[in-house]
Amino acid sequence: MFDLNAPVYRPLWVRIVLTAICLGWAVFEYRSGAVGFALLFAAMGLYAGWCFFITFDPDRADRTPAPETAPDPTAPRPPTPGADHSDPAAGADPKMERRPK
Repeated sequence: MFDLNAPVYRPLWVRIVLTAICLGWAVFEYRSGAVGFALLFAAMGLYAGWCFFITFDPDRADRTPAPETAPDPTAPRPPTPGADHSDPAAGADPKMERRPK
């Protein structure tokens, strides 16, 4: 669901701050009387702590692939399978057909 091995989480201070915010907010919610939200944020903090300090692989953070880029709209398209490319009017819009003069 979440890639916690992304390069943005490589610095130690980022991982410490994110985990501390989640756990600190859990304490705040508990002291405010919202036990349900306290449990939710405590679970998030514990999960973040587990992922950031127990199973975090800094080498994998370096190998995270770049996001896919959109295809170039000016690039030629491959031919459509099964289409007859010998007739230039093949596949044309029927409203735009050539009429005899």
